[in-house]
Amino acid sequence: MLEATPRTALVTGAAVGIGHAIAERFERDGWAVYRFDRTLEDGARAVRGDVRSEADWKRLADRIGSEAGQLDVLVNNAGILREAPLEDTSLAVWDEVIGVNLTGAFLGCRSMLALLKRGDSPCILNVASIDALRGSLRHSAYAASKGGVDSLTRALALELANDGIRVNAICPGTVDTPMFRSIHGNTADRAQKRLALHPLKRISTAEDQAAAAAFLCSTEAAFITGASLSVDGGRAIR
Repeated sequence: MLEATPRTALVTGAAVGIGHAIAERFERDGWAVYRFDRTLEDGARAVRGDVRSEADWKRLADRIGSEAGQLDVLVNNAGILREAPLEDTSLAVWDEVIGVNLTGAFLGCRSMLALLKRGDSPCILNVASIDALRGSLRHSAYAASKGGVDSLTRALALELANDGIRVNAICPGTVDTPMFRSIHGNTADRAQKRLALHPLKRISTAEDQAAAAAFLCSTEAAFITGASLSVDGGRAIR
């Protein structure tokens, strides 16, 4: 989806999974993409940092400001999942999940706001989850964090509309990523159980999510804001 004018984007959690796929898609579309992740090494448009750190966000904003002068697209993708029943969810785990998934998105929006105000057709895309829209077993911290991301999306869509900044979210279902495989494994039995949850009879790829992100961040979606798009093969309505 090539834009008439090349755009500058920032994707958090861009080393692997959905974030990596989004960054790759944007680059194929001709965008200049900054990647922010705590596992990256600093390099050409790659920045090592923690989304929970105000200092890391300031360093990143200063770098983008000096190199690009503005930011057109912010994708708050960085996220973690810790699966456990409520009685086994420690306060430390709760704070970690909320910190990365929700506080990280808040800090990203706040830190990049001045650069977005200078951008061309600027927008923010938050990666939430269908856990923000429906119940999910053993995911209390994760669901709460993603529910917060979903609500933050709508609140900022209203607040930033006068600045011309659109704010939307995608809500992935099951996505075949390293995080998913580390939790659920690759056994045939688990795969069949997961497939049964999806009316479209397959599990999402990271590229499916990147395609939705590319649309919502493009000028073709210029009249869409405050939306949370389920990209889940119909799982949320099952």
